[in-house]
Amino acid sequence: MTAAAPSHRSADRPHAQGPISTGTTQMSLPKVFDPRSFRARFAAFWSDFIRANYRNPEEVSVAFGVTFQTALNWWNGANRPSGDVVALAGRRFMDFMEGRG
Repeated sequence: MTAAAPSHRSADRPHAQGPISTGTTQMSLPKVFDPRSFRARFAAFWSDFIRANYRNPEEVSVAFGVTFQTALNWWNGANRPSGDVVALAGRRFMDFMEGRG
C-alpha cells in the first residue's frame, strides 16, 4: 500500500485573511512594499543620490567605470543602474537608500 501524498494545505496553518474588521469599522492591512512602484521611481532616486555625492557626470563616469553618456543618463534620471553598480555604491554610502521605500 502506498502512502497518500502530503497535502499542500495543513490544518494547523491559518488561511490568508482579507482586511481586518472590528464591528462596523473596517481597517485595512498595512501598506505592503510595492516593487513595481519602487522600480519606476528608482531612476529619480539614483539621480538624487549621485547629484548629492558627485560634482558632475564626468566624476560619476570615473567613479563607476561607465561611459560619460551612461553617467549623464543617470544624472538626468533617464535610466537607472544595474544591481552591481548599486551594490558598489551601497558599500561606500550605506545610508543612501534609507527612507526611499
